[in-house]
Order: sequence, then structure tokens, then C-alpha cells
Amino acid sequence: MVFQHDEPVLCCTFSPFKEKGRVLLATCGREKVCRVWNAVSGECAFVLQHDAAVSYAEFSPRGDIIATCESNRMHIWDLTSGDRTYTSPEYEIGSLCAFSPNGALLAAASAASEGSSSEGNVYVHDTQTNERIFTLTGHTVNVWKMAFSPDGTFLVTAGGRNMSGIDTTCRIWDIETRSCRFVLEGHTDFIYDIEVSADGDMLASACADRTCRLWNAKTGGCIFVLDGHLKAVTSCAFSPNSDKLVTSSEDRYCRVWSLRSGECIAVLDYHYRSVCRCVFSPDGSLIATSSGWGEGYEDHHCCLWDAVTHEHISVLEGHTSFIQDCA
Repeated sequence: MVFQHDEPVLCCTFSPFKEKGRVLLATCGREKVCRVWNAVSGECAFVLQHDAAVSYAEFSPRGDIIATCESNRMHIWDLTSGDRTYTSPEYEIGSLCAFSPNGALLAAASAASEGSSSEGNVYVHDTQTNERIFTLTGHTVNVWKMAFSPDGTFLVTAGGRNMSGIDTTCRIWDIETRSCRFVLEGHTDFIYDIEVSADGDMLASACADRTCRLWNAKTGGCIFVLDGHLKAVTSCAFSPNSDKLVTSSEDRYCRVWSLRSGECIAVLDYHYRSVCRCVFSPDGSLIATSSGWGEGYEDHHCCLWDAVTHEHISVLEGHTSFIQDCA
């Protein structure tokens, strides 16, 4: 089954809620639309029109609304009617947002220009009213990645970069007190990705400094520095039972790490260019990796691996350019 766009696709995501056999898939990209598909039948349910390229989309936990982000604006859509219910002021919110696990809150990163007093802010909205209820301040550059804890008690954010510099910190925010619990310091370059374990006890941050750091979410302390990649670490993902972590890198390898020992237990070697993304399947039995750019030519493959034996299972072929995302 192929879900077709006329321009490059920048993001894809499944809805977390299944009703009457319907599983939704959202795909968005440079053609200024987000398409919402019935992933079972392949039919396009909605075409959500935008004024610019759509870089990010996220379903609410109930699957009744979806938030989409352009580079300088966020929209919220009703998935019963396909109607737009909210648009943020232009240049206020950037290309990143996250729903809380109960769907009551939506956090979004500022799109403020460099040097602005609101640069680095995170705005938290009430999803019933679409009103902003509080602002988290502390990052020096607009936030690049964010994620809620599974119980919704905290939000973790990773700093971004601009022409003037890089914010190399992650921050853990207490949702009840609306304040910063911990500033996670130690990375020396741009942080590509940050993830929260399923039990909410650990965080992982993937960085251009060639390391991935594992953090204690309750104390803010660094548990392990996962060092082994030869180039920037582009993404990371916890296994569903939180005993393993997989990382991808511009060195073309993925590595699987034991979170009990901090040791690398497998190197996944198939791609011949930078690996952009790695994910575990929901049941933890598979790992998917997608590859992308490189000098001279591109690697257009998505690979599947056995998450227990770490053996290569199959290659998903058909793309004619680098793969930006997989889910």
C-alpha cells in the first residue's frame, strides 16, 4: 500500500486510538498539506490545507484531533469534520508540539526570531479551549525536541541551535508547579533527539557530540554515557520494557545498548549512508531503521531487524530519495 504525495514527505505518524477497525495515518510535507489516511483501507480521509510546508503532525491520545506545525505556526483540526479549530498567531509557535498522555494539554515550541525575548519558550495550551495556560522559560534557543512523561507529570525538552549558538541542555519541567525540575548538562553539541522510557524513569538524549546519554528522570543525574558511534547520533528509542535502547548515527550504523550495564550489545550494519531514524515496534519484537543522505548518492532503504537476535530480516525498498521518518 502506497500513501502518495506530490512533494517530499517530512513526517508520518499513526493515531494511538483504534475505533471500529479504523487506524489513522497522517503524512505531511512540502506540498503544504497534511493528509490523514485510513491505514487499513488506504483511503484518504482528509486533506488538511496549509499555507506553507508542514514539518510535523501529532494525534491527540484519543485520536479525535490532530495538531500540525508549519515553520512558524501551529494548527489544530477536528478529525470528525476535518475542520480547523485553532491557528496560532504567525511567528509565535514553531515546528514542534506534543500532547500530554490524557490529551488535556498541548505543548508547543516558540518560533521566535533569534534574539527575541520569547526565544526558547514553550507554550502549554488547554485542548478543550485552545487557550494558552502557561509558558515555560529557560532555553536560550528555540526548542528542537520535546516529550511528555507517560504519566503526564513532567515534560522534557531539548535545546536547539541558531546562527549565534547551540543550547546543549535538556530540561525537565514539572507540569503541576509549572517550573523546571532539572537542567541536564553534559552534551557539547546539538541534541537531535530526546525520548522518555515507557516506565517514565529514564530519559535518553541523542547528540551530535557522538554520544547518547541516559538520565535518571527522578534525580536529573546522568546514568550512562553511551559512547561508540563515530559521528553524530541522530535518534534514539527505548524498547517497550525499557531494558534496551537503540541509537542511529551518521556513521551509518545503529547500535543496541543494554540499559542494565550501559554496554553495546549489537551493531546493526546494513545501511551505506547516514541513518536518520530508529524505532522499536510496539511489541518490542522488531527494530525499524531508515536511512538518508550522504555524499555522492543516497540510501533509500528502510530495514527491519529482529530485536532479540539483532539479525537483519528484510529491506523495504521502493523509495527514490532519502527517508526522513518512520513510525
